[in-house]
Amino acid sequence: MAPEEDYRPSDPVMEGRWLRALETAGIHVVRARLVQSPGGSTASISVGTEQNITKGYVERWLRDQEARIEQEQTRRYRWVLCWTIVAAVAACIAAWPIIKDFAHSLRWPN
Repeated sequence: MAPEEDYRPSDPVMEGRWLRALETAGIHVVRARLVQSPGGSTASISVGTEQNITKGYVERWLRDQEARIEQEQTRRYRWVLCWTIVAAVAACIAAWPIIKDFAHSLRWPN
């Protein structure tokens, strides 16, 4: 696999402005701008107040944001699953005396 090209600007101040513009616009707006913009990863698009952000930089930012969201959703899913299992075990423990009495009542008289 070839190393990914770096579309970051050489000026860190400019990169900070690009990041602020992308974060202010949000994922949905940025994705729509990418779809509407012709050209490859070296082409420039405008997002918010920034007029010349390379598409490659925006595509990388968007992938990073989507990966972050997916990680958060996975973490949240695991958290809910864990507490669901804890609740199910607690319910079984709480119901055990009732289940035990019911099972004894099903026995034939001696």
